[in-house]
Amino acid sequence: MRLLLLLLLLASAAAAQPNGDDLLNAWRASWRSASADVNAITVGEAMDVRFEGPRGDSRIEANSTVRYDLGSAPRREVRDARVNGVQARQERGPRFERRLVRALGPPGREVMSPPALPNQLLRSARARRVAADRVDGVSAWRVTLDNPGPVFAEATVWLTRSTTPRLLRARGEGTRPRGGRFTRDVRYVRLSGLDLPLRVESTFVTRQRRRLRSYVVSLRAETSYDDFVVR
Repeated sequence: MRLLLLLLLLASAAAAQPNGDDLLNAWRASWRSASADVNAITVGEAMDVRFEGPRGDSRIEANSTVRYDLGSAPRREVRDARVNGVQARQERGPRFERRLVRALGPPGREVMSPPALPNQLLRSARARRVAADRVDGVSAWRVTLDNPGPVFAEATVWLTRSTTPRLLRARGEGTRPRGGRFTRDVRYVRLSGLDLPLRVESTFVTRQRRRLRSYVVSLRAETSYDDFVVR
């Protein structure tokens, strides 16, 4: 009797688990509907970047405004920044941001770049696996993506268990041509029917050899967003 009850419970759980591609398609349909009349989104950004390497540690703290024009890459306007606690000299336009990342090398731009809107990650992705999970106490479906695109070799998203799924979290990982591994973990908030980045953790870790010694070099950025304006 107990075995029969267990089999019934397992069958019920399996039947309740949705098809991953159906979940993704439902989210895409919700995004298209909510973004139909949206031209741009602006957000306030607070970033804390830490560099650890053989020549010591560095820290960049910056407050910016990020503008998303749907269909194009996000643009950042840095309002103020500190490098190792010292106020940085500001310049107009993107020149200031380029100066901030130049000292960190090619990985710096990737770690510090604002996250793309989630519709770009999920534009053509397909589901490989679906499993029950929770995110910050919220019941969710964890969907492993089969083809997350050129940025990540592996990616996973968490969607709410609802007829109109909401994106709660996305995590991507991938190696880089010059060596090292890049990861990005994004938490989202829903505003005006759109799931927008709220908190982001980005990391690049690699190994370097100097004078017959091996060093771990890491770049880590923690970023938060607020003051959302949807136009």
